Parts: sequence; C-alpha cells; structure tokens
Amino acid sequence: MLSTSTRATTTKEAAYRINTANSEARSIKAIFLDNPLDPAFHALTEQAWQNLQFYRLEPSLDDFTLVAADGSVEDPIAFTQAATIIVVFSSRCERAELAAKLGQFLHRQGRTPTLFILDKGDAEQDRINSLLNALRPYASMIVQSSDEGYIDSMLSALRA
Repeated sequence: MLSTSTRATTTKEAAYRINTANSEARSIKAIFLDNPLDPAFHALTEQAWQNLQFYRLEPSLDDFTLVAADGSVEDPIAFTQAATIIVVFSSRCERAELAAKLGQFLHRQGRTPTLFILDKGDAEQDRINSLLNALRPYASMIVQSSDEGYIDSMLSALRA
C-alpha cells in the first residue's frame, strides 16, 4: 500500500527519492562534568547501549583530559573526529571553567555539543547560570530537566 506522501509525489519528484534507510552508524560520546557521578548518570553507564561511550572530563595541565569508562585517556582531537554526537552531562554544575574550556575546544573543532543539566534542586542557581553561560555559546541544544527518565528518552531518541 502506498503512503499518502508517495501517492502525492510526481514521477519527476520520485526520481529523487532515496529508498534505503540511513544505515550510517552513530558514535555518541557522553561527557560527564561531575566527579563523582550523580547516581542517575552512574546508572546510565550500567545500561547496555549500542553506540554510546562515556567519558569524564578532568582538569589537567593541558586544559582538560577525557577519561574513558575503562580509565584510559582519550586524545581530544581523535575523540571529536570519531564522534557523531557529543552530549555533556552535569547535575551539580560545579565545573563551569572546565566546561568553558571544553566548549571552546569543541568550537575550534567545529563541533557543537548538547548540554543536559539534571536539575534536582540541590545546585545553586548561580552555579547553574555559570555553567549555562560557559557552554551556551557553543551548544546546539541545552536541556534542563528534573526528570531522570528524560535522560534515557533523549539518548534513545538519538539512537544511542
């Protein structure tokens, strides 16, 4: 059975139709700003994801270091080149300066991350504002939610 869209398409327009699904695999990189991790974020790392890798952002002499879940250190340039989507997570919003360094680096690499703030009501508004101000110029999307379930929904929508 033809869809309404297909029936409404002229023969000339149909010549441009792509009849195969987008099969390109995604590589989603999640960066946690908080250390130690919020329990909601820690629960994410325990789930089985197909295309999602987790990293912690740690300060270093060279601005910052990306530490993978297995403890290995990732080269930031290789990290950005391999990532299809970059998501930055925080709940305590304590590391705005470090987040700004990450945002500036990603901007230089031509990448725009998504920022997810899990707002449980325990972070001071000044800290939330500092983190927002640090990453707003560089983020493609900012999500602030108090619903822990929204994290899973968002990552599922990204096909993680």
